[in-house]
Amino acid sequence: MDVCREHGKNSFGTFDVFDYTNQTFICPLDKGYYYVEGYRPDETKWPTFIPGDYKVDLNITYKGDTLARLAWYLTLIKYEEPEDS
Repeated sequence: MDVCREHGKNSFGTFDVFDYTNQTFICPLDKGYYYVEGYRPDETKWPTFIPGDYKVDLNITYKGDTLARLAWYLTLIKYEEPEDS
């Protein structure tokens, strides 16, 4: 996925993230330390279905030291509402 192109289209509501970060979005992003604090994604701005396998990496640092590294692997599948009986 071309992150810069998707941001330009405001895919996934990416414009909203920058109200909660120390970064002004300029493509390409420079290497550095960025934070996002207090942000909650607006699920109404996400596509209704994005199937596939994904990996999410999260590195938690404090004053340059790595405190934790987390990796989540997930598979998104289409959810079907149960029919009323």
